[in-house]
Amino acid sequence: MAPDLLAPLSTAGGKGGAEYKVQAWERGQRVRKIEVFAGGWLIKAIRLWLTDDAHFQEFGRHDDRHKSQEFTFKDDESIKSMSLWCDGDRSRAGAIKFVTSAGRTFDYGMFDSKRRKKEVKVDVGSGILVGAVLRAGEDIDAMSFYFLSSEVLRGHLGSVRYGGHLQGNSEVEALDFYTQVNKFSTPICWTFTGEKEVPMIRKWTSSKETFFKADTLMNTEVPCFDVKSTFQWQTGRASCDERSKEERKKLFWSNSGQLSPGQSISLEAITRKGTLEVPYTGIVTISLANGAKFEFEETGTFTGVEYGSVEIRSTWGMHPFFILFSLVYSFVSKIMEFMKGGHS
Repeated sequence: MAPDLLAPLSTAGGKGGAEYKVQAWERGQRVRKIEVFAGGWLIKAIRLWLTDDAHFQEFGRHDDRHKSQEFTFKDDESIKSMSLWCDGDRSRAGAIKFVTSAGRTFDYGMFDSKRRKKEVKVDVGSGILVGAVLRAGEDIDAMSFYFLSSEVLRGHLGSVRYGGHLQGNSEVEALDFYTQVNKFSTPICWTFTGEKEVPMIRKWTSSKETFFKADTLMNTEVPCFDVKSTFQWQTGRASCDERSKEERKKLFWSNSGQLSPGQSISLEAITRKGTLEVPYTGIVTISLANGAKFEFEETGTFTGVEYGSVEIRSTWGMHPFFILFSLVYSFVSKIMEFMKGGHS
């Protein structure tokens, strides 16, 4: 028998109103903030914010007469205990109280403690609040809350598909320069060597914040591409990999030769840097310590950075002094030949 994903539900209230369910784990979220509105001995309305939402979901009705209290959870804060109360005939929700792992307490509703007779103790499981089941009309008729049954053990991203608008380019990146001129009357030797470390990056970035994280990839195709003057990419199979990875690659270059008198050379070591950004859609699987699992879809962008091999570009020339010397020498030689011819 498969282990339960959620802790058993405990409900305070009756059967009136319409039923609403907030199942945040199906989107990779949890409840980030709660606000409770109370009037007399009844809870009039509840607002819930999830970790990826700027806006709240509201249930029940309230007006300016009804005061409220709110509570925002810290990132690593969970609920250690929770109690709910309903009114005397168990037809309405009356109050909620919980204590967190950070030692903070939220306690609101039924401000006359004598009315708190119908207490419902909640099994909070792991303490991670991931939703609620609420019945509401003019008031909150009934309330119960979803908790994961066990602590989160790990998460991985799989079944990744790539598509949509691709952004890929290849650009030349200079590594080093070298220049040498032979100003002597005899040949000289030159050597151009070096090395440089460059980052090879690949990462999958979700398009929205999720509370439950997937740090690894499982049986996922990984984009790879050739860094040449034209950009080409494809996918290759990887059994397991990190979601964000940077490796250092060493590029080496070496060249040598000889310069004749007056000769010059300019060398440049270059490589090609390729960058790829492509949208993806995948499935995140979260595993709990008790063996239960749940999944949700994730969309985002894969980013990859690769470097090609090293090329050495060279430009040969002559030193201006030797060019001028050659011209003068040639001119003088012709004059000498002319004068020699005139005397003969």
